[in-house]
Amino acid sequence: MLLVPLATGAVVGRPVGDRVVSVLLLAAAALGLFCARTPLEAWLGISPWRAQNPRERRVILHSIYIYTSVSLGALAILLCQIQSYGLFMFIALALAWRKGWLPSLALLAFAPVLWRGLPWFFSSTSRLQIRRLGVGELIHAVIFAALLIVSFHLHV
Repeated sequence: MLLVPLATGAVVGRPVGDRVVSVLLLAAAALGLFCARTPLEAWLGISPWRAQNPRERRVILHSIYIYTSVSLGALAILLCQIQSYGLFMFIALALAWRKGWLPSLALLAFAPVLWRGLPWFFSSTSRLQIRRLGVGELIHAVIFAALLIVSFHLHV
C-alpha cells in the first residue's frame, strides 16, 4: 500500500537515466521513515508494543537510528542531486535551535539572511552576485554579529 502511489507516480513520470535513481532514493527515504514509525511509537510508549527491559530499549533505539539514518542519507543525496544546498542551512539552523545550541533570540540575527536568501535558494535560474558586496552587506554583517553576541549573552 505504501509503494502504490510512489510506483504510480514513477510510471506516469517515466523516469529515465538519473531520474530512476531519484525515484529509488525517494522510495528508500519513504520506506525508512515508514519502518521507523513502529519502533518510535514503542520507544515513546504510545504503542501496544512496549520494551520490557533495557536490552529491548537498546534494540529499539538502534533500529530507530538505522531507519532514520537511511532516510536522512537518501534525502541528503536527493538534495545534493537537485543542488538545493540552501536547504541544508535551514535544516542545520532548525536542528541547532531545537537542540538548544542556538538561543531563540539568535534566530533574529538570521532573519535578514533568510529574507534575502530564501528567494535565491529556491530559484535555480539566478546566480548570486558575490562580487556585489558593499556597504549594505557590511552593515548587515555588523548587525548580525551584534545580535548573535547579545542573544548568546542573554541566553547564559
